[in-house]
Amino acid sequence: MRKLGKQLRLTETIQPQGRQLALAGYIDESCDLSALFERGGVVRLDLRGVTGLNSTGVKAWLDAHRDSLEPPDLLFECCSPPVVRQLNMIPALLKTGRVVSIQAPYFCPGCKAETLELLELADTIDPPPLRRCAACGGELEFDEIPDHYFFCLAASTAATLPDFRAPEDRHR
Repeated sequence: MRKLGKQLRLTETIQPQGRQLALAGYIDESCDLSALFERGGVVRLDLRGVTGLNSTGVKAWLDAHRDSLEPPDLLFECCSPPVVRQLNMIPALLKTGRVVSIQAPYFCPGCKAETLELLELADTIDPPPLRRCAACGGELEFDEIPDHYFFCLAASTAATLPDFRAPEDRHR
């Protein structure tokens, strides 16, 4: 685990399919994000642990991408709601990688539970997919404005994503 800023940590694992990075914490002006862009190739970036990012954090991200000699092909996975909001508001941020999956906020009217559900790029998002409450079994309601929240998914296309399945699973 590497510290990238006052409140941000990076974990890196090397897998047969390529590099896997995971960020956890808050992205702000204290962050040096050059580690995300230090090598080319395909990099899977798990963003579920990002609790927030402010405008100077977005600037640090964009500066690190711009300064990279050979930016990697970043695949944004499990994007947390704060990341999704920034991707939707800052087109330049969305251009630094491709969205594979996001965490979508849902609410259960029956038991008042709030939950984050993982939605893959391939999921139908219009209307948002139905989900069941783990606590009471009731039907969850999507807790955002779909057209706004899913913009970053609409901007990515499944056809451009590499296939990370094991070779023996690719023909299933």
